[in-house]
Amino acid sequence: VNQVGGNDSLVFDGGSMLVGADGRVLARAPLAAAVSEIRHAEHVIPMDAKPAQAMRRGKALDVEAALARAETKAGLVPAEAAKAITAHATTKDVTVARVGELEKETRHDIMAMVLALTEASGKDAGKYVHFGATSNDISDTATALQLQAAGRRLVERNFAVDGE
Repeated sequence: VNQVGGNDSLVFDGGSMLVGADGRVLARAPLAAAVSEIRHAEHVIPMDAKPAQAMRRGKALDVEAALARAETKAGLVPAEAAKAITAHATTKDVTVARVGELEKETRHDIMAMVLALTEASGKDAGKYVHFGATSNDISDTATALQLQAAGRRLVERNFAVDGE
């Protein structure tokens, strides 16, 4: 499922390119080749349901941890709470099994993950998990991190780099 939403024509326009922060095109690949490469190399981007879900959950947990740390810098979350959230924002502590149980109750994937992270982080820190965020904030940022990782992997796989 494409979760980029209204930006799909920007991301999936029939061809792919990776642009650096300076605006320079780092790599180009026809979309068909990129999709084929991704589908045929699990080490590039896992496309099977379970590895892809695990990768997505890991990225979403990374976002929750980064959010807590940023909110500490802004004076919104105590530093100890951010440390606890960061320490427990792992797929080891927020297990597929627990998230699955909670998702059956909530019928919402992000909320289930948030509740599992809240439990894992403990009573004091748990109340700061997901503080001020929406599910879309977490989901969209996790998707962006996945796309960023995919772009890096595609470049590493020696797609045609401009100027070479």
